[in-house]
Amino acid sequence: MCGICGFVSTRNTDINNLKYMNDSIEHRGPDDCGEYIARMGRMTVGLGHRRLSVLDLSQAGHQPMFYGDDVGIVYNGEIYNFREIRDRLIAKGYVFHSDCDTEVILAAYLDKGIESVDDFNGMFAFALLDFRTQEIFLVRDRMGKKPLYLYDDGKDIVFSSELKPIYRYPHFRKELRTDLMARYMYRGYFGGRDTVFHNVERVLPGHIIRYKIQDIGHSKQDICYWNVPEVYDKYKNCGPDDFATAKEELRELLCKAVKRRLIADVPVGTFLSGGIDSSLITAIAQAVSDQKIKTYSIGFYNDKDNEANYASKVADALGTDHHELYVDEHNYREMLDDMCYYFDEPHADNSAIPTMLVSKFARQDVTVALSGDAGDELFCGYDSYDKMAYMDKMYPYAKVTQFLARGIYRITGKHIKSKRSDKINMFFGQPLSVTQLLTKYDIDEAEQYVLGEQAGIAFDEADLREESYQIRKMLLDQITFMTDDILAKVDRASMRFSLECRSPLLDPDIIKFSYSIPQKFKYKDKKHKKYILQELLADYVPRKLFERPKHGFCMSVRSYLDDNDDLRKYIEPSYLKKQGLFDAEAIKNLYSSFLTHSYREAHNVLWKFYVFQMWYERFMT
Repeated sequence: MCGICGFVSTRNTDINNLKYMNDSIEHRGPDDCGEYIARMGRMTVGLGHRRLSVLDLSQAGHQPMFYGDDVGIVYNGEIYNFREIRDRLIAKGYVFHSDCDTEVILAAYLDKGIESVDDFNGMFAFALLDFRTQEIFLVRDRMGKKPLYLYDDGKDIVFSSELKPIYRYPHFRKELRTDLMARYMYRGYFGGRDTVFHNVERVLPGHIIRYKIQDIGHSKQDICYWNVPEVYDKYKNCGPDDFATAKEELRELLCKAVKRRLIADVPVGTFLSGGIDSSLITAIAQAVSDQKIKTYSIGFYNDKDNEANYASKVADALGTDHHELYVDEHNYREMLDDMCYYFDEPHADNSAIPTMLVSKFARQDVTVALSGDAGDELFCGYDSYDKMAYMDKMYPYAKVTQFLARGIYRITGKHIKSKRSDKINMFFGQPLSVTQLLTKYDIDEAEQYVLGEQAGIAFDEADLREESYQIRKMLLDQITFMTDDILAKVDRASMRFSLECRSPLLDPDIIKFSYSIPQKFKYKDKKHKKYILQELLADYVPRKLFERPKHGFCMSVRSYLDDNDDLRKYIEPSYLKKQGLFDAEAIKNLYSSFLTHSYREAHNVLWKFYVFQMWYERFMT
């Protein structure tokens, strides 16, 4: 795991600029660094890399890496099947000088071209420079486990694992996307291609950006090699229809995925929250390992938020080498400023701080940690999927009531909605997909807090052709919430402490398997979400340890916002007027609702506002 950055520039940009950019992501790779700069015609090309040594700890793994005079690369991630690919390439006559996956990417490209990415099983983001064709490729993994940003002003391009190198590029101008503020206040993060700044985008998961170096302004090509709805359509209903067979097939796939992710030349452990996903990954890891797996969890002194006791019992049942750390509000406050800096953009998921705390704790002993990310999205684990199941049953009736609701809207200009009844929203909601209506926080409401014309808030579901609301919601979560919130959070939180986090459930074979099996194997009823994962876990630990209500890995923001001097400063009308982004009266009313407990979601909405202001003060003033 590493950090990358670089540029293709028409301007006077030198090695000192590149080093300054590269140093901003030292936390992603404290073990080694490298910079390369070259003149290619009228363009200056720079490649920067920060290395966290995990495989082949020698200097043979140094980057930027080159294969002869043909190609060069800076790369962040892990290709778990690189040894199989390397063996095939050796048989074809390719020669290797290291035991790391970086060199395999270069040789694979020379062998098959950029289509070789289809062969890679892993998490990755890389920039590959072809000296022969004078092209540069920016490539991101299938589900977006590894981040990749791109700044393109029509003259230069800058790419990086985080925004900080772009901030340090001498010709970058910070221009806020003020039209996305309502979207942020609704979602709590910036997602998809869009970032907080103009001319800066994310390379989408499963995409390759291709540029001709001598024609940066007109040659951009965006190639999609993995599209979630298309992959789902291809594999749905292709798997076993017998539950026992499916369960054993999943066990085999998990064992293979976990084994691959335990391969490292540094210590490896797992995150263990006590929930189904992390417990199952830990159980498989312990089952395939010949030594005790190190496991890590954090506990909260507030009993309502504490699951450490369950994690400890799971660890005892599995026989792991378990470590736990209890944290309090002081630890939260200590970490919040770090969060705003290392996340680069406003990111209001309140589980980010606990994730940072457990990453810091684990990094004392290990360099790699396995996590249970993606279990909810792939195997139907969120409570919102209960509502989707209800809506699937009631769909014929809802079609009629939604038709009536649209008629009422045309006549009155008002939507029928309720902050207390999800069923009213389902049957009489706005003419949007039901998958986006059933949130605690209304789309219209987000717009009242911000100033200026706003872009659309709702997600585009044009590519989702599945009729089942529950499956549509799962697919939508995979391409939005999972990528832009969950995976972004885990990447920034773990890499803040130079910890590589690997997610076996994101193995492409497991993703395809989840699409192939009947939905009833994933969702049985409200008490048996992630049903096949539960049944598999029951082979390793007693059911009483995991058959309980789902509990998020989060902190209480209400107590944090109480009597907060910074928050009071941020809601001052004079402060907001000078900033010009938020409606001062609406924010004042929101704060009043928070103090009087008159709006049940006030603390969550106010947290988004607060996190944005913390970020703004750090990066924009």
